[in-house]
Amino acid sequence: MESDDRGSVDEILAEANESLDALRLDEALQEYEAAVALAPEHYDAHLGLARTYMRMREREQALAAAERARALNESRHDAYLIQGVVHFLADELDEAERALQIARERAPDEPEPLLTLAQVYCDRQDFEQADAALAKARDQIEAMPDKQSRDELTALAWHVETYRHLAAGNEDQAREAAQRVLALEEANPYAACLAYSNLGILETRAKNLDRAVEYLERACETNPHFYRAASALGRILLVDNQPARAADVLESVLAHDDADTADTRYAYAMALLRMGRRQEARQQFGVALDRRLSGPGRFMAHWQRIWLNDTLRFGLIVAVLLAVILYVYLGEPSAQAISLLVMVVMLFLLQRLVGRRR
Repeated sequence: MESDDRGSVDEILAEANESLDALRLDEALQEYEAAVALAPEHYDAHLGLARTYMRMREREQALAAAERARALNESRHDAYLIQGVVHFLADELDEAERALQIARERAPDEPEPLLTLAQVYCDRQDFEQADAALAKARDQIEAMPDKQSRDELTALAWHVETYRHLAAGNEDQAREAAQRVLALEEANPYAACLAYSNLGILETRAKNLDRAVEYLERACETNPHFYRAASALGRILLVDNQPARAADVLESVLAHDDADTADTRYAYAMALLRMGRRQEARQQFGVALDRRLSGPGRFMAHWQRIWLNDTLRFGLIVAVLLAVILYVYLGEPSAQAISLLVMVVMLFLLQRLVGRRR
């Protein structure tokens, strides 16, 4: 019976690995969970589960699954690698470097830990170490005998090079490197998804919003769990005056706990406001503030919370009108000042009328 179970687990893992490589992540998750249920002490089942959660951007679950794998076999490097990648994705650079260095100690000839370390160094603006790590990883990739594995990791290396150029502000080189990733999309759909996202960022910076939307939509189609790309897509749709589409995209992002940030809530509130859903927008501005929204958005969210409240808005308008009347009555303003006040009032009224018609 044990050999039958082993055969079943291996078959399930083969299907799960295929689903994971193709970014059919929901299928992969079910298949790896089935393998874990059948063989709770199978290292590769827990490892596959960790990889799946990592690509779904489920931080806590990915770390927990990687830890279970590590506890089963501390001599292997894979679990440490996944822990390092997950920490890197969460901007926990010190934790990422520690885990990745352990992965390197366990498997000095494996290029993946070096590739993620190169990205860690890029985030620290240490491009000398980043370039050295990337160059060494490329040498190890070139020495791999299996073409499929070599192509898969070559695509990932080009993604890291894209990341390096983005961090250094070299946009032309970043665009070229991202296109190299797309040339290997069949070998590594995950790296291609990241390349589509990076190209979307580059097109946004170049103010080519239509192209940016196309690239980010491809990223989201390739991996529906890539919520960072979806969040960027929603914001660009908002800038491109497509609030309804922006709201739909951002709402899907907010359904994911790890992506439910103050900035995303604020963007969602702005989309609702532009759609005329004022009270829903007011509520979302409040949620964004509760999540410690910072920067200029914090001031705007407070203002919208006041302005979208009928009572507070009426009180504010009355107070301003009283101030204007007192100024005109007591201040004895010049004709030019009165003309300016009239123009401001007219502009305000026109804006309100146009807004209502829309």
